[in-house]
Amino acid sequence: MVRIQAPSKNGDKRKSTLARNTTVAAATTASAAVSPTSPSAADGAAAVTAKAAEAGEITSTENLFTQLSYVMRQLGPPAAPVEPMQSKIIPTVAETSSVSGEDMFYEILRRDANRSTDAIAKKAIIYLGGVSREKRPVIYVIARRMQMQYLDMDAVLLHTLRLIEPMATKGFEVFFDLTQFSPSNEVPIQWLRQLKRIIPEAIIGNVQAIYWYNVNSYFRKYAKQGNLTLPQRLARRSVFPHSLSDLNEFLASPQADLPPGTVSLDSDNGINITPVSRVSRTSPPMPCMVKVTPEAVQITALRRQEVFGLSTYFNDVYHITEIADLQIAPVADQYLHGDTDADSSHKVRSALQRTASRNSEGDRSTNSKGTKAEEQVVSIRFE
Repeated sequence: MVRIQAPSKNGDKRKSTLARNTTVAAATTASAAVSPTSPSAADGAAAVTAKAAEAGEITSTENLFTQLSYVMRQLGPPAAPVEPMQSKIIPTVAETSSVSGEDMFYEILRRDANRSTDAIAKKAIIYLGGVSREKRPVIYVIARRMQMQYLDMDAVLLHTLRLIEPMATKGFEVFFDLTQFSPSNEVPIQWLRQLKRIIPEAIIGNVQAIYWYNVNSYFRKYAKQGNLTLPQRLARRSVFPHSLSDLNEFLASPQADLPPGTVSLDSDNGINITPVSRVSRTSPPMPCMVKVTPEAVQITALRRQEVFGLSTYFNDVYHITEIADLQIAPVADQYLHGDTDADSSHKVRSALQRTASRNSEGDRSTNSKGTKAEEQVVSIRFE
């Protein structure tokens, strides 16, 4: 890169004056040296004109470079090039093939001991909450706060390592709040693999329970496309609670430790609609229960589905601001086949321990035995 140093304004004026004086002097000398009656008078006049034009071009070029230099100083140094998201804390696999994950874990903590991760801690993405009923510490992971486009993943990694380091000597539990998991929350698969590689076996072995709360359809798609699996030991310790009452059986203070937005989904009064069939072009109708609250629409499947090779009931939660369109149309017979009878729906609802009263659900089950003329297709489009 070539840097151009612009002269001062006074210097510019002096250079311009000097150029003009040089031009005048050249013209005077040429006029004196060439007689008007000389045969070469025309040639001398042409030379004077050429020198004057050249001097004018030099002056114009100097002024252009002066202006360019001024603009460059105003703009400042060039911005750093945007690099693809690649962890700078964790070396590549090729560079660390001979280094154990445990050594890398403690090396990162030692090397970045003075680096602050307060900004990540304030986001409350991963934090230490209260204790479980077994008096073990619980680490909470709030997936919807993992807004990838705004996060420094190296800082997230360092914060995570510092959080789990004390767990190398004691048992603990992990709680994944997957409420409203969406494309903006997808952690790069390579980042997860690197994290898995460097966590010491002693820490993984101390995980006594993993809770998966509000697993939704998009999380299953993300896990399937990324080929994410759980070690057999962690799969056996996985728990899928479905309500706050379920959480109270395992955790000492879930209402205090979880985000208010997660707690309100179960505690807020709303309208429960059942039986409902969720229609898809690629799969048979899924019996569901819909709960509408002032801030969200929940679509809870009443048939178990698989994630990580384990089965659970999915709960798709959409904030009211995500609803782009809603239409009601008469039902088509082909959309209403499958297991949607009132008895089977009632049995699964009881297993889920939802907050709606049994009497009101019983009334809805009785009313659902009406004619198909009373049934409708509701199309809800979410952003």
